[in-house]
Amino acid sequence: MAVAIAGIRTLTFVAAVAIAAASCASGGGGASAASCAATLRFRHQVFMGTSLHTYPPYIRIGVIPVSHLHRIGVAVQPACLDTNHPSTNDTPAPVQVARIDGVSPKIAVAALPEGKVYILRGARVPRILTSAR
Repeated sequence: MAVAIAGIRTLTFVAAVAIAAASCASGGGGASAASCAATLRFRHQVFMGTSLHTYPPYIRIGVIPVSHLHRIGVAVQPACLDTNHPSTNDTPAPVQVARIDGVSPKIAVAALPEGKVYILRGARVPRILTSAR
């Protein structure tokens, strides 16, 4: 009986250590784990960052080539205040945005210079960005 109880205690301890290690490895719970959403405010609307898979001529995941972008203004990336440590993300930042060929800027824009795609909150991803041609 004593061996069985010692075995259960050992198993419980090993399980607790494994759970704690998995939690740390996934970045959960730490003060340094960023959790701010990728958002932009442009023309009084909120656009959400995407990781959509695109097809030619838009060839990278969530990124549009500069040749398909046309500068239309400046958006604001809101401050990210998710930690207790001051950083450059603690203040709103201006971001140049561009219209994407074939897509209304009322639905989606791209941040320059990288071409990362942002979709209007609540809008559907434009078919042109997700369909093979």
